[in-house]
Amino acid sequence: MENILDEALQASDPSCSEPALPHWSSPNSSRIWQTLLQGVAEATRVLLTSCDRVTAINQALAILGQVTQVDRVYIFEYHPHPETGEPAMSRRFEWVDAGILPQLANPLLQNFCYGRYGLEDWQRVVESNHSVSVIIRELPGMQRQLFESFKIQSMLLVPIPVHGKLWGVMGFSDCHTERQWSPDEEAALMTLAATLGGVVAYRQLSAALDCDAHRDRLLGEMAQRIRRSLDLQQILDTTVAEVREFLGADRVHIISFDSSKTMVLAESVDDRYRSIREWTPLADNHVELIEAYFVHGCIDVINDSAGVTLPPVIAQDFVDFQVRAGIAVPLTVTEQLYGLLVVTQCTGPREWQRFEIDLLEQLSTQVAIAIQQAKLYEELRCLNTDLEQQVEQRTQELRQQYAELQDLQALKDEFLHAFSHDLRTPVMGTLLVMSNLLRKQTDSTIAVPRAVLERVIHSGQHQLSLINSLLEAHSSDVRGITLHYEPLHLHKLIQAIVGDLDPLLLTNQATLVNRVLATLPPVTADPLQLRRVYENLLTNALNHNRLGLELVLDATIEDDMLRCIVQDNGAGMEADMRDHLFERYARGSRSQSTGVGLGLYLCRQIITAHGGQIGVTGDPGAGSRFWFTLPLAGAVSKE
Repeated sequence: MENILDEALQASDPSCSEPALPHWSSPNSSRIWQTLLQGVAEATRVLLTSCDRVTAINQALAILGQVTQVDRVYIFEYHPHPETGEPAMSRRFEWVDAGILPQLANPLLQNFCYGRYGLEDWQRVVESNHSVSVIIRELPGMQRQLFESFKIQSMLLVPIPVHGKLWGVMGFSDCHTERQWSPDEEAALMTLAATLGGVVAYRQLSAALDCDAHRDRLLGEMAQRIRRSLDLQQILDTTVAEVREFLGADRVHIISFDSSKTMVLAESVDDRYRSIREWTPLADNHVELIEAYFVHGCIDVINDSAGVTLPPVIAQDFVDFQVRAGIAVPLTVTEQLYGLLVVTQCTGPREWQRFEIDLLEQLSTQVAIAIQQAKLYEELRCLNTDLEQQVEQRTQELRQQYAELQDLQALKDEFLHAFSHDLRTPVMGTLLVMSNLLRKQTDSTIAVPRAVLERVIHSGQHQLSLINSLLEAHSSDVRGITLHYEPLHLHKLIQAIVGDLDPLLLTNQATLVNRVLATLPPVTADPLQLRRVYENLLTNALNHNRLGLELVLDATIEDDMLRCIVQDNGAGMEADMRDHLFERYARGSRSQSTGVGLGLYLCRQIITAHGGQIGVTGDPGAGSRFWFTLPLAGAVSKE
């Protein structure tokens, strides 16, 4: 192997011989040399003039194969192995003569690790810009077996330099003869290989320019989307899809952090791999560990996950989602770590380029702007919503207040009308009586009949009662009802009340049945106020019904309360009337008299002050049933 290496260096090293025209021993050899030069010139012309790089290279290889009269011409490109990262090469182009089996699709020649076959010496030769010419029969066993498996008897490898570095090799294989390549042939082919390297360099430059243009267009389009759209999700979805396509990555996603979880905002992933949306925390502090790893705010670049040390939970994430290489760019919003823009490669390690990192860094700024813009818009929208709700709420309150004011105004008008009517009636009656006396009697002393005096007194008492009711209603609202509690037997109180109301019952041709038992336990109540409740309920029933009313008084024990009943067989009332009957100034629609409607309101005030409740049931035509509750003087078991 050392002899082959030395011979190759001497044969291809320009310093080993003076530049001179080749010397051929026969005219036939001279014609072969001329044919080779013409073929190299034609292949060079094709490489330099064709717009289609792939077609040009394939045509050049065909020309070289024909003029060199070999069986196979091919090009290998050097690159790191996608899985292990070790030096490797892959066959990219190939020409074969008729009857020779093509090997371009042979998986053995893709990601071929030449170090595994002891070919490092060949690699050092071509890296020093020299060619390698070998006879396969003379190689060591493992190398000989490798090339004999392809039916190769002799081979020439010519380096392809790009920007002063080894990009690949161009190979010439002879499957029928052990060909010895002359230094002049090798020099001519190395010249062509240099031209091919120039084409590759031009292609790389063109690709770099296209990449720059694409990158600038990508950044410009994203900036334009941010200016034109407030749809953050659409912006992020488009961004990850375009970045994955541009970089040829397997997965691109954007995540955000909050206090409890990691949320995937957008993702574009190859169908062969799991979605990052399937991620679940492996530990309670999983999210905190990820945040802590990136809190420094620096871009994290991993070319090969096998060669870096990561926190255990992150390393496990790499395994779970088949991450072999990746770039994570922090997203900073209002000077706080908001999330990450992440690009990952799952097929194998990847040597990330500087322009790719710069692109992601610029994109992260655009994404952060979009997120900040969306947050500001959301805050503004929420503020507008709150203001609209406040305005709507205030409008409803004003409408309600206005309606209440209208109701209050109507109630006031009704009250003034009723109160003035109730006061005017007795006053007018008194004036008429007095006027009649003055008209009929001309003496200085007028004899007033007893019946007239009684009418005047009754009229004055009625006016005084109206005024007192109004004052008491106002006083109960301001200071509350004042009660003087004492144990009270309800049966005795009702007997007294019925006796006092007997003339009124006779006048209204009404009958009253007292079912209140004398054996009931005493209640704790104010007797005067409780009398007013019964008087109001009874007189209210008489005033709002026709003559001949039947009244029933009853009381039962319910737990530690006494439930009192005042029932009649009168006209009853509608449901809407029952709902408002105990409000201030409420008046029945079937009333035979026009009162200001304070009686039932005072009843509710009195019963409530006692700690009880009051209500009414009944339907139109079925009478009314008033009830109220009072606390017993002591704890009583229900019999």
